[in-house]
Amino acid sequence: MTDAPAPTDLIATPPRPTANPDGSVPKPRRWRRRFRRWWLVPLATVPLAVGVGLRQFSQPEAPFATPPLPVEVVSLTPVESYTVERQYTGELVAQRSSALGFEQGGTVVALLVDEGDRVSAGQPLARLDTRSLETQRQQLVAQRDQAVATLNELQNGPRQQSIAAAQAAVGDLEQQLALAKTQRDRRADLYARGAISREELDQQTFGAGALENRLAQAQSELDELLAGTRPEQIAAQAARVNQLEASLRAVDVDLSKAVITAPFAGRISDRPVDEA
Repeated sequence: MTDAPAPTDLIATPPRPTANPDGSVPKPRRWRRRFRRWWLVPLATVPLAVGVGLRQFSQPEAPFATPPLPVEVVSLTPVESYTVERQYTGELVAQRSSALGFEQGGTVVALLVDEGDRVSAGQPLARLDTRSLETQRQQLVAQRDQAVATLNELQNGPRQQSIAAAQAAVGDLEQQLALAKTQRDRRADLYARGAISREELDQQTFGAGALENRLAQAQSELDELLAGTRPEQIAAQAARVNQLEASLRAVDVDLSKAVITAPFAGRISDRPVDEA
């Protein structure tokens, strides 16, 4: 390999001068100086352009002068929970539904709700006419109270006043019977003599017999009072009281069936009947 000639050698070696038209030879020094000047101009402008370009790219852009923006300060408060509203599209189907009606016939006197009303469990919805049932219940209550009073009397036994009254009645009948027997004996003697008819004797005899029956009945009642109440009578009266109590409960059930109540909380979807 051979070393290339230095740039100074190329610059220092101009082309061979030629003769002028008038035959003179140009001066070599002046041409050489002019050649060097024009050669150095491009070389001098390149660093200048590079420097100018680098200077333009390296300088930052001047910021724009913008006015300050107003701000609002909001204080934040911590919360434990929050509510979010969302909308969905779909079909609502009741989880539970029930068609309600009266178990027994009657006249509807009150409808307490309308379609679309919300009701709670056990709330009355409609009512029947219950006047006849209430009257029947009052009668049963009166009979029950009377039966209970009789049962209490039987359980407590006879009072001394009742025993005394029965004894007085027996004594009165005994006296009446004794008088009737005396009169009967007299009528029998008169009949034997022919002083009276058979009819008068029969009437006196029948009166004495009736008094004997009444005395026997009064004596039996007195004996019963003195002996006290028998257990069979108490049991029979207690059964009577239980029977009336059962009748009252049956009427109460009918009264409860005369009112429709909501079996669960919900909304009234249909009301097919109206008041009478």
